[in-house]
Amino acid sequence: PKIIDMGQRDLWWGLILVLGITGLAGAFAPRAERMSHNTSVYFILMVAILGLLNSAGRILPLESALAIFALLVVGIAITPSFGGKAHAIFTELKRGSRLQSRGVFLLILAGVVMVAPQFMGVSLANNINLIILYATLGIGLNVMIGYAGLLDLGFVASIAIGAYTIGILTGPNILTCNGVAINPNLITLDEINVLCTGRIDFWGALPIAVILSGLTGAMLGIPVLGLRGDYLAIVTLGFGEIINRIIYSDKFKPLMGGAQGLSPIPVPEIFLPVGDEGVTLIFGNSTSVFYLYIFGFLLAIFVTYRLSISRQGRSWRAIRADEDVAEAMGIHTIRTKLMAFGVSSAIGGLGGAILAAQLQSVTPENYKLAFSINVLALVIIGGMGSIPGVILGAVVLAGLPELLRELDSYRLLAFGGLLVLVMLVKSEGLLPPT
Repeated sequence: PKIIDMGQRDLWWGLILVLGITGLAGAFAPRAERMSHNTSVYFILMVAILGLLNSAGRILPLESALAIFALLVVGIAITPSFGGKAHAIFTELKRGSRLQSRGVFLLILAGVVMVAPQFMGVSLANNINLIILYATLGIGLNVMIGYAGLLDLGFVASIAIGAYTIGILTGPNILTCNGVAINPNLITLDEINVLCTGRIDFWGALPIAVILSGLTGAMLGIPVLGLRGDYLAIVTLGFGEIINRIIYSDKFKPLMGGAQGLSPIPVPEIFLPVGDEGVTLIFGNSTSVFYLYIFGFLLAIFVTYRLSISRQGRSWRAIRADEDVAEAMGIHTIRTKLMAFGVSSAIGGLGGAILAAQLQSVTPENYKLAFSINVLALVIIGGMGSIPGVILGAVVLAGLPELLRELDSYRLLAFGGLLVLVMLVKSEGLLPPT
């Protein structure tokens, strides 16, 4: 079959499409919903910055970094005012015109997502993938903290379960190699294919990883249903450390690889029966894995948003406000809490699975407490209970340090100072829920 790397496309077609998208945005932005207007502008601003970064190379001069940072600040500062005016016009439109405006917004979003890899080198693509990964994980943790008010410090355990499930089911180990413990570094790929007939592909393992992460999270919720606040945080922290010790353990090394982890994890592929031979799409590098991250990101947004506006979401918010009053009002607090644990953990497992596919390996070093703290920080900085806030928090937490890379050893100092300033000025988060 014909093999296509999803990260390689013609640059000129990408540029033409971006110009068309920009024109559509300029034509419809003055009469769009506030969220559609602002998001469209932010996406176009992101594409412009990606182009500047990619043309400048891996390391930016200080002047270029400051110029890009200034462009980002100005765009964020002035866009909301124009968004308010556009929303006022949108509310006066007829139903057909409103549907047209929303359709154009979705077209702009899809177009930018499809052409974004054209503006990325390997280094830049890794940075963008990191932002999307953190945004996806933040959306999952936001279910626990932002909606249900349950403080979870062991979220990294769900990420690790998703990643290791992918590694176990798709790679060579005692489970997939018919009970034979092998060292993949000492045998060839052909020998692995002969011995390890129990392996499945990424797409077959992905739903298993998500379901297993969700079930594990829900099972964790059963013994801690009576705990709140700091006590719950301590228990979840302990659960995260237990999972980390298990994957480090030599006892489970034939299955989980011990300190060396699991590798290799096969590259995700999709076969399309097009033409006589068919077409195989390979997600084998940073720019192609971008599409997997976008898939997980949009799926997480869809699930959490639909739940947040449903009866389940209202029950979560009632428990966060006052659990005793919520129970007195007839809310089944046990079921509601377990649902929060399960959904949050499942989204964490989804992010971990895609991360494992990108790295093509899993190691215990990647799943420590600091990972949970970073995701928790972006939820708090962006705004608990706000999906746009979580996305902005991921950009600030994962993207801003790259813009400050020119500051070298003072980079983390400057970044930490900015975080302190944000929390002093906007203690409820950059984009709190309305």
